[in-house]
Amino acid sequence: MMMHIDVSSVLRQTVSCELYSNLVTRPTGAAVRTQIEALLADSRERSLTVIDFSHVGMIDFSCADEVIAKLLLRYANAERGDRWDDAEALEEAVVRGVSRFRDPGRGQGLAGVRRYVGRWDGKVSVRSGRARIAIVPSWDDDVPLQEKLAPFPGSQVQVTIPERVAGGPR
Repeated sequence: MMMHIDVSSVLRQTVSCELYSNLVTRPTGAAVRTQIEALLADSRERSLTVIDFSHVGMIDFSCADEVIAKLLLRYANAERGDRWDDAEALEEAVVRGVSRFRDPGRGQGLAGVRRYVGRWDGKVSVRSGRARIAIVPSWDDDVPLQEKLAPFPGSQVQVTIPERVAGGPR
C-alpha cells in the first residue's frame, strides 16, 4: 500500500488559510511536521509514503529544517529502528562529530570543543530536547547520558575546565 501526503493541503489545514501555499517560519514547519507525523502514525503498517511538495509555492531554510530534515532524521535511518531520539542525536553530534549537513568539514564544532576540553581534563555537557550528554572526566561523578528529561527547547552547552594546581595531575 502506498500513502500520499499533499503538503500543501496539510499546510492549509494547519494554518487555517485556503490561500496560503508557502512554507515559511520554523513554527509553521514544526506544525506541518507534527501533522505529517500524525498521519504517518495512523498507518498501521510500514509502507511507501510520498510526501508531495508540488503545490507548495516556496519553502525557506527554517521550514525545510523543521519538516524535511527532522522527518528524515526520524524515519530514514533504518538501522536505528523506527525513531531517532534526542539522546542518539546528541551522541552522534558530540561523540562522533556528525552533522545533519553533508558539507565537508561540518560537524566539527562540538567535537572540537570535546577535544579541547579533554586536553585540560575538563567536562563538557550538552542538553537539548529530552536528553543530556556529558563527557565526564575522572574527577566528576556525573552520568554520561540522561534521557526522558523534561523537554528543553534549543540547546545548552556547559564547559567546565578545572583550575590547574602546580604539582597536580597533568
